[in-house]
Amino acid sequence: MRHLSIIPKDVFERGIIRMTEGGVVTMPDKDVWMTVEEIADMLFVQSAIVFRQIKHLYNKGIMG
Repeated sequence: MRHLSIIPKDVFERGIIRMTEGGVVTMPDKDVWMTVEEIADMLFVQSAIVFRQIKHLYNKGIMG
């Protein structure tokens, strides 16, 4: 039996920000979605710090 999904495949595709060894940054033309861990890694902080800040922004009504 074949699995059929009603959710379009492109819903799960996400743009990726890339940087070459020379420091050239390329931005995708579509939305960029990042996990808490990816954001923490990018900012060189612990994921708990990112989570707390996202929660704070959400509670203030800035997100969501």
